[in-house]
Amino acid sequence: MRYEDEPVNMGEGPDLQHLDEQIEQGLRASMQAQPNGQDALDPELLRELQAFYQPRGQAFHQGLNRVWSRLEQHGVASTQPRKLRSGFAAHPGLPQERIPLHPVQRFLRTGQRWTSRASILLTAALLVVLVSALTVGLILVHHNGNSTNGGPPTPTATSIPSPTAVPFTVTSVDLAVTPDSIAGTTCGSTASFTYTATFHIPAGTAGGTIQFEYTLNGGRSSTPASVNVGPGETTHTYTFTSSGTLPPDHTYPGLAEVLVNSPNVVNSPQVQPTGSCSAAAAFKVTGVDMAVSPTSIAGKACGTQLTVTYTATFHIAPNSPGGTIQFTYTINNGRGATPASITVAAGQTTATYSFTWSGKLPPDHTSPEPGGISVSSPNQITSALVGPTGTCS
Repeated sequence: MRYEDEPVNMGEGPDLQHLDEQIEQGLRASMQAQPNGQDALDPELLRELQAFYQPRGQAFHQGLNRVWSRLEQHGVASTQPRKLRSGFAAHPGLPQERIPLHPVQRFLRTGQRWTSRASILLTAALLVVLVSALTVGLILVHHNGNSTNGGPPTPTATSIPSPTAVPFTVTSVDLAVTPDSIAGTTCGSTASFTYTATFHIPAGTAGGTIQFEYTLNGGRSSTPASVNVGPGETTHTYTFTSSGTLPPDHTYPGLAEVLVNSPNVVNSPQVQPTGSCSAAAAFKVTGVDMAVSPTSIAGKACGTQLTVTYTATFHIAPNSPGGTIQFTYTINNGRGATPASITVAAGQTTATYSFTWSGKLPPDHTSPEPGGISVSSPNQITSALVGPTGTCS
């Protein structure tokens, strides 16, 4: 990592070794030239050493000074004066002509220089990484904090938005009808229908009023209505009814629909009972069944008071519009007759009528006698005659 510093050239080791070998050869030649075997320090050699090491030493110390300055700016290092020299100068006490130096010592000093340089380079790299990390951390703290004094950031109150009520709307409307079919009914008969509308509202609304209209005839006419929906309600129902005669042209019941116009516009599906009424047949009595009670008087004592009930069951043609059946009944085997009538509804297929005989059982067994029905309208038909079996004793 660089801070405007000249990069450390790790490839200069071979150059240094080559220079050291030249220095060693120069010293060895100088020592051999001296008669007393003393080492002599060549001034040219000193100048070469100074020219090579002094700029690098100055650059390294300048880099260390910048590192310390940044540490001091961020309060990481002490602000006491630093005892760093800006460069390598010639020692004032160093003799200019000769330096007593044993070859083994020169070799050891050469190794020490390599170890010292490697240690310095490693230390500088670690310091640069440390300063960079601290600088980034301080910048982040300063950026996130609310004060410039380096203290902890003051927490700011975050306003929580109040929940907003969901707008009151009708999302959809369902519509159902009961009964949902008129199949099997007779045209001309009366029918009643119940319609139930279900309004769907989003959750979380404050409620409100739904204004709408409903139609029973495909929109040719309509009836206004409204319902009040409470807060939080998601469904609300409304019921309306219709009654009428099922016509042969099947125009009733018609298409029903709910049309909402407030708080928004939405329509329900159209509904209508399925099937259709059957065409009315001619009103006609197809048969009459007779029944009597009690069915037997055997074992009863003559002179006992008794009531005998005759019941006629009329059978009417299906799908008839109904009407009135005109007839007479007899309780004395046809010697006498009493007129009567009964009303039958449209589509009705059976109807019953009862009549009675009361009296004491005579010893000559002349009563009770057979009874029956003779229909005169809407058509003519006569029933069989029936009476209790057995005789009194």
